[in-house]
Amino acid sequence: MLVYIYSLFHRKARVKVILLFICTLIGVIAGVYPVRLIQKIVDLAVINSENVIFDILQVGGVYLFIQIVGAGMEAIAKGLAGSLQADIAFRAQLQLFQALTRTKISAIKESNLTELNSSLVRDTECISQNLIQPYVDAIHSILSFLFGLYFMLKINCMLTLLILPLGLISSFMIKYVTGKSSENLTKQRESMNELWKVFHEGIYGFLPIKLHYYTEQYLSKMKENGEKLRHIQIQQGVLESKVLFWTKTLFMSTIGIILVTAALLVTKNRVSIGGLTAILMYNHMLTDPLLNLLKINQNIVKVNVSFQRIQVILNLPKDEEVVPFCKIDEVQLNCISQSIKDRQLFHDLNLNIKAPASLAIFGETGSGKSTLANLIVGILSPEKGTINYRYQGNFVYGRPYISYMIQEEYLFDDTILQNIRIGNPDLSDENFKQILKICELEEVYKNHLEAIGENGSKLSGGERKRLMLARTLADQKADIFIFDELSSSLDSDTFFRIFHSVEAMLDNKIRIYIEHNRQVKSFVSSVICIENDTYF
Repeated sequence: MLVYIYSLFHRKARVKVILLFICTLIGVIAGVYPVRLIQKIVDLAVINSENVIFDILQVGGVYLFIQIVGAGMEAIAKGLAGSLQADIAFRAQLQLFQALTRTKISAIKESNLTELNSSLVRDTECISQNLIQPYVDAIHSILSFLFGLYFMLKINCMLTLLILPLGLISSFMIKYVTGKSSENLTKQRESMNELWKVFHEGIYGFLPIKLHYYTEQYLSKMKENGEKLRHIQIQQGVLESKVLFWTKTLFMSTIGIILVTAALLVTKNRVSIGGLTAILMYNHMLTDPLLNLLKINQNIVKVNVSFQRIQVILNLPKDEEVVPFCKIDEVQLNCISQSIKDRQLFHDLNLNIKAPASLAIFGETGSGKSTLANLIVGILSPEKGTINYRYQGNFVYGRPYISYMIQEEYLFDDTILQNIRIGNPDLSDENFKQILKICELEEVYKNHLEAIGENGSKLSGGERKRLMLARTLADQKADIFIFDELSSSLDSDTFFRIFHSVEAMLDNKIRIYIEHNRQVKSFVSSVICIENDTYF
């Protein structure tokens, strides 16, 4: 984890860290040194002489100056901490996204995408809010305690040794209660995650819930999770009340004991009036830092938990060293065997596809159609056998250019143009218009010049499907085009008009159609049917 944190700090950030520490150090000294000045001012004030007026004003001026410096250093430190946190959060997001782009697609597909997405968002947010400030606060508390201990000892060792154990007893008592609170916070976070997941799925799936009259059952599920969370939150409230009770009781008891003891010492001339005043005003320098460290520890624990979850994502299997793209005109599958969840999909499958070619793959749901496409693309590696690529009769050892339209491809909350350009950022206006025409999106484009909503929520099912197709066709460098269930969400006439236009546009390429519409076989050059673990 420390290696990952260090990687987030670039050179300028490390300079900011040094400045932050310096400002914090000066701020702490400026915060605790006035205890000596207060002692001096009060002791001067009790001297019945006009000769001390100048001295009082002089010490008072120093006191005011130091307080202003301290406030300024704290403000600068807070600004630096905020700047560092924003910078680190941004770098963490970039690193996570880059790590995901290098992660094997098969590993991502095996993960729960809903939980993965929500976890990444929450954990990066937690890090962005708590990565720097809790550690700055911890350093501030430790330094405050050390300097406070030094100055208190200078006033009176006996009072200091009295304050310290009282503060430690208070801290340990509160730590015990907050330990229970910390355990409960973990349970609360887990329950909140479960409730969030149910709520999140309910929002996205409200249509099937409503259409299938599943509302009452789903509400019961939400209530069950909500009641569980409510019970934990009530427990948390009780624990926090105990923390408040012990904090106030022990703090006020400490003040009372110190006041009585210090007053007795004053009567015996072992502590000056100024020393008594300073101790009463600044006794919290020994107790507050200890209490603050306990509170800070909770935030640090949250950050560590978030880092652990992020580390799991960072440790997902990565793609091997990037292989350059290459031109191909032939794909060979040799003796491919593949299974999913102990179910054999293919056994010694041999397939040769040479451009120009159009291949249709038919089969029941779960028969292995998409798995075969994923093997060709390289998303999956064959358990047995090899997949080779050729160009002009020669074997090539790079990555083929493949444009793959998956069934539920994500659409971004951006314009239609920008969504299509994800397939080809350099798409020309002429080719863009051609693709709009082929995909019958011209009117849709005119009606939706602005962003199309999250995952294309402003579009109909058929419009979304045609936009996915347009993005796939935009990748003009591709030698292989794979279309997974192109006919879904399209009526038969629209589908075949678009199908024939696609065939005409890509007539010199390899086209692979994963389909349930058997009428397609009349218009392709070859067909594979997968039925009952056999293929023909």
